[in-house]
Amino acid sequence: MPYLKEIEELFHAGNDHPSESSKAACLIEQCHTAAVDRILESEPKPTEPVRPQETLITPCGVVSAAQPECKTTKPESTTFRTARATLEEKANQLGAQHLQCTDEKFKTHCEPIAKHVRLAMHAAELRRFVVRDPVKIDHAVSVRLKDGRDVEIVTRSDFSTGLPVFEVQDLLTEEECAAIRSAAPSSMMEESLTDNDDKGQPISPRKAAKMFKDLDENRDKALDAEEIAQFFREAFDLVDFTWDFLTPRVPNLTKTNTKVRKQEFIATNWNQLFADAKKLHPEWFARHSRQTWMMYSEHSFLQSVLDNVAAVTGLSETLVRETAESMQVLVYPPNGGHYSCHHDTAPDYPDDARFMTVFFFLNDVTEGGETVLFGTDLNGTYGKERALQGEEVWGEIESRCQSVASCPRNGTMPPPFSTALAVKPRRGTALFWYNMAIDSKGQPGRFYWSSIHGGCPTRSEEKWAANIWLHNTRQSEEDCGAGTLAVEK
Repeated sequence: MPYLKEIEELFHAGNDHPSESSKAACLIEQCHTAAVDRILESEPKPTEPVRPQETLITPCGVVSAAQPECKTTKPESTTFRTARATLEEKANQLGAQHLQCTDEKFKTHCEPIAKHVRLAMHAAELRRFVVRDPVKIDHAVSVRLKDGRDVEIVTRSDFSTGLPVFEVQDLLTEEECAAIRSAAPSSMMEESLTDNDDKGQPISPRKAAKMFKDLDENRDKALDAEEIAQFFREAFDLVDFTWDFLTPRVPNLTKTNTKVRKQEFIATNWNQLFADAKKLHPEWFARHSRQTWMMYSEHSFLQSVLDNVAAVTGLSETLVRETAESMQVLVYPPNGGHYSCHHDTAPDYPDDARFMTVFFFLNDVTEGGETVLFGTDLNGTYGKERALQGEEVWGEIESRCQSVASCPRNGTMPPPFSTALAVKPRRGTALFWYNMAIDSKGQPGRFYWSSIHGGCPTRSEEKWAANIWLHNTRQSEEDCGAGTLAVEK
């Protein structure tokens, strides 16, 4: 397509100075006469009018447009680059001052170029990620949805408290919640007790010997309670246990003798212990839930849910539809259904990461089942400094929030997470937050370690929930959940 490369460069140059919609407007709507004059000076004589059908290929797909009649041939690339530099300079100088295409010669060459700039800018803008300004905690703004309903977006946490988190009550209607639950019957759901298929694999005596060596960091030839807890997390995703459960299953282990020597570790039937824990205490594992996936192509009503996500997040409908992973629907059984603290994506997979989490409560839960953002501090004690720390700091925080003992007790968060944001389940309510920062070009960048969160244990009622994750790359519904951490709240 004529000017495609140059126009894309022109767009990105303008995008580096977003102040500026005025500058963008100047780039989109007008071509400065000096730039066009330079093209004309080196351009061959006009040829016969042509009207080719053109295709503009952009990061978000294909946009077709018939080029308006243009009595010109394509100028040399070097000439256009010179003209582009002039245009950029004038755009920065003029800001919102729009120059008019009045001269006939100018219009002949300006309008076709401007049309392609508009197409390139529009298509690229649809692929632009944005972050909603949290303003401050409790700030509220009303947004009208496509169905005519007005919903309120409330800031529950901001940058000063660790992570921007927003709450939207009634983003899902009662009918939509019921439809999702009806379309995802329990019989279709897979049980999850770990967030990694490698966990819970058989442990042979030889493997046990190697694991003992790796776990015995202080080389005292025995594993203490902390090292045993680390073993359970790494081998089985078991984050809670009691000594009463272990003592009859581990040789020579008692309430007073809490160390396990190598020969005792190798002699223990860890596979049977894992099976017993799974049967008797599923609430001890990192996650205790059932899940299934719903494809948007198979459930047409979910398209309006995606459009509502776009409305409250400020992202384009095109971007949301292209980057949304298939909806994950979860059921947490009564009496302990939960998911320990985790991240929804990881810094190890920057090329296909879950940029944003949109989490829905599908039913009311009177007690338990809170979603906790463990990386937030509503008092602002830690400030932005902790949020900018890396794995060394946040790895320690994650190890401390793994146990369900870090969840609310009688409605109060225990230390050291007493100031973390905890949200009770309410039917139709959505939470959304960012797992990655956005760079100057509107693309996901740095990983937010502070996005660590978890779903606290249920009490007497089951809890229904759903996730929509927006990726930084286009998604295929056949690949739902691939390449990312298995998740929930």
